[in-house]
Amino acid sequence: MDLNRLLMWMVYMSCASLLIIGLRRGKSANGWVLVAGLLLGLTLYLQQVVPEQAGLISGAIWGLLIFIPQRGAMWIYQLTWQHRFRAARRWAYLLRWLHPIDSFWIWPRYLHAMALAQGGKLAAAETTLLSLSQSTSLISVMARCQLFRFYGDWQALLDWMTHQVSKVTVTSSSVLITLYLMALGETHRLNQMVGALERFQPRLTHPASKDYWDLSRLIVFAFCGQLEGVTRLLKGPLAKLDDSTQQFWLSTAMVAAGEPAPPMVAELNRDCFYANTLLKRGPLASPDQQLTARSHNQLQVWGDALFSELQDRGRQQANVLQSPITLGLIAINLAMFVAEILLGGSTNEAALNTLGALVPAVVIAGDWWRLLAAAFLHFGPLHLSLNM
Repeated sequence: MDLNRLLMWMVYMSCASLLIIGLRRGKSANGWVLVAGLLLGLTLYLQQVVPEQAGLISGAIWGLLIFIPQRGAMWIYQLTWQHRFRAARRWAYLLRWLHPIDSFWIWPRYLHAMALAQGGKLAAAETTLLSLSQSTSLISVMARCQLFRFYGDWQALLDWMTHQVSKVTVTSSSVLITLYLMALGETHRLNQMVGALERFQPRLTHPASKDYWDLSRLIVFAFCGQLEGVTRLLKGPLAKLDDSTQQFWLSTAMVAAGEPAPPMVAELNRDCFYANTLLKRGPLASPDQQLTARSHNQLQVWGDALFSELQDRGRQQANVLQSPITLGLIAINLAMFVAEILLGGSTNEAALNTLGALVPAVVIAGDWWRLLAAAFLHFGPLHLSLNM
């Protein structure tokens, strides 16, 4: 199968799967459904008109309008949960030109408001978020929720999310899930918070939401006084959170566990994500007095699972550098590929034949070494990258 045909089938499979996923998600993915449908139709047309270039053309468009926006969005989500809003905003500005639908066009404004609030400029952030909160889009709902958060009005946030926002909308957004869990914690509904995380767990443990699963567990552990779980998360998968966020959740966990809270740093008092919450927060509910046996058991399950996860992640990271055979095979493949290029190119038949291409007649004639050598040859960079 040549590169043109390979790219063509890749586009077909990708667009078909994106259509299925997008139709299941509803209005929040209308843009992806539109792009996938148009590209699918274009590829079918190109296959009839210019079959020898159809895969190359549609593959290039797929990379520009689907692959880059999807991967870029994942990178922005990662920057967002780390509270690196300025960097996320810069990427969002670039991304919106490739996918100006599904709220991508207004995404940079939302991230700009978050950056302003993080820097203590609440009035400017409020102006921007108010302008975004007038529609029914997902970002509008998030903007309204953030306004409640900035003013530390968690009861109003909980009431609004309970009565004005559909459960489907809340479940569809990892950001809204974390805000809902925080609202339950700040209003002392610990058992309800634990039960909510149980319901959200299937959604959050999806690979695309893994970071928010860790963040959600951090919230629940903190309000339930699980100091050990909070410490493990902040030293492990959530180590990239900004200093203010780490300080906030560590102090929350310490207070809930009955320990004296550490002194607040100046950045935390200035950060509008937390300043008003700390100012208005009364004594946290005592987990020992409020949590039921079921909630205690569920926290124990999550704590044990976290301990196992961190051990597995440590082993996986160590195994990468402790696998000499795998690294050696990769090195041999790369060396042979360089040799192909030096002898005329990775798709040059003469170069491949010289290095040991598997030609049955030649093997039968006595070149048995080709049975081994051919395993390390690759026809083009795509073939090499897929194998590596």
